[in-house]
Amino acid sequence: YEIDWLLGLVVVQELGLIGGFKIVGKRSLSLIPILGWSWFFSESIFLRRIWESDKKVLEHDIRQLLNGYPDNYYFSN
Repeated sequence: YEIDWLLGLVVVQELGLIGGFKIVGKRSLSLIPILGWSWFFSESIFLRRIWESDKKVLEHDIRQLLNGYPDNYYFSN
């Protein structure tokens, strides 16, 4: 199993940055009970893997992150 994201989560927690933890992942991840829902409600970025629609999502969501988030946030994909 791929658990590199879990190791990243532990590191982020130890650094005290857990409040700004975001992921960039497939849209289907947002449907996973509890874990996916928490990512969804923490404003993580979910993509469909179709560049035409993902480009708009990335532009919008990255702009949102840069306007109003503190300096200490962490991305994982």
